[in-house]
Amino acid sequence: MNPQKQVFTAGEFARLTGVNKRTLHYYDDIGLFSPAQKGSNGYRYYTYEQSLTLEMLLALREAGMSINEIKHYMDRRSAELFHEMVRQKTSEIDASVRRLKAIKEILEEKDEMLTLSESAKLNQITIKDCPEEYLAVSPAVSDTGQEIAALIRHMKEVTAYTPYRKSFGSMLSAEKIQTGNYTDYDYLFTRISRPKTKKGLYRKPKGRYLQAYCKGSWDYIPSVYQKLMAYADSHGLLLCGYSYEIGLNEMAITRMEEYVTLISILCTERTDA
Repeated sequence: MNPQKQVFTAGEFARLTGVNKRTLHYYDDIGLFSPAQKGSNGYRYYTYEQSLTLEMLLALREAGMSINEIKHYMDRRSAELFHEMVRQKTSEIDASVRRLKAIKEILEEKDEMLTLSESAKLNQITIKDCPEEYLAVSPAVSDTGQEIAALIRHMKEVTAYTPYRKSFGSMLSAEKIQTGNYTDYDYLFTRISRPKTKKGLYRKPKGRYLQAYCKGSWDYIPSVYQKLMAYADSHGLLLCGYSYEIGLNEMAITRMEEYVTLISILCTERTDA
């Protein structure tokens, strides 16, 4: 059997191509894709070669082209127009792939943070070797009436590095922690993965970080800092730079009592220990 010499009824062609028979009738009615022959009985007959054309039409539909756009091309098709259309659609597809990858990364990051909150040992302080990271930072404010405006400002600045809303946290200097000032934050920060440019970003240094978790209201955070300082003092460690506070599970809770905050701060061995 030579399929190129066969004709197929609409039902047979539908089974051959995996397209609904009603869709074939609709494409014929609007003049987008018509059968090679129509019998005196009104039956539609298609050829094998037409399956290749239909395959291209379906690919264009999957690529996001509208029926009108495809019809416009089919009515004026030429090699030049095809090349132009392919260049445009592949560019759009590439942009869509980049966008979906970024969204996937955010979802995976949220999932990892939630998993971390579920395994958090709330009464334990640990030391973890952390890699270098780049952060988008903006000044925090101590005036509660200005906090919302500062957050909006920060999120707008983050869009210079990523178009998607990512988690943000707060930075507090080691000097303030050591003097008992646990609420006068220095910066808001958002981690930027694989930045295209590092200009304007803050480099969070790699190194050994003391880490602890706080569950519940932010009112409990000062007590966690006190435990961190006591741990550092008893282990001959010096707190350096800034602490980094970030919520881990806001996407999965309904009560503030369940909120888990991770606090990390760089530490070094005391030279006078």
